[in-house]
Amino acid sequence: MKPPRATPGWLTGIALAAVAAVNLAGFWGIRVARQGALDEARRAFALDVAAKATALEGRLSEVRSDLAFLGAAPTIARLDEAGKDPEAASLLRQAAESALLLFLRSHAEVVRIGVRSSDGRPLVHVGRRGGVPVLWVSASPTGQEG
Repeated sequence: MKPPRATPGWLTGIALAAVAAVNLAGFWGIRVARQGALDEARRAFALDVAAKATALEGRLSEVRSDLAFLGAAPTIARLDEAGKDPEAASLLRQAAESALLLFLRSHAEVVRIGVRSSDGRPLVHVGRRGGVPVLWVSASPTGQEG
């Protein structure tokens, strides 16, 4: 019986197996790292979108509450009830127009506002021209000016 002898072919096989094992471990490490990076990117994206959505929700809520306050203001609420006194009606209309223009100036995301009577007749319409709040004046207003 001959004792087993280390031959160059046998040592080469062991070296190749060691290189293959290291490469497999490297590929597995790369795969795990890539999956971790993808998970982290997805989590960061979801957090970013949630933060922006929360900020947008908050801003829309502010605009909605400010608009509700404006609509309940006496100058706007009584605009349709213009009495028989033309001077008082003119002052009320000017006050309503001023309040609407001030609202547009402080809320850049609102493009235009139309105030209609209870029967749907347009009373006042303000909007933006070149980013500047303006009063839309028409001889026969439709509410679609601007």
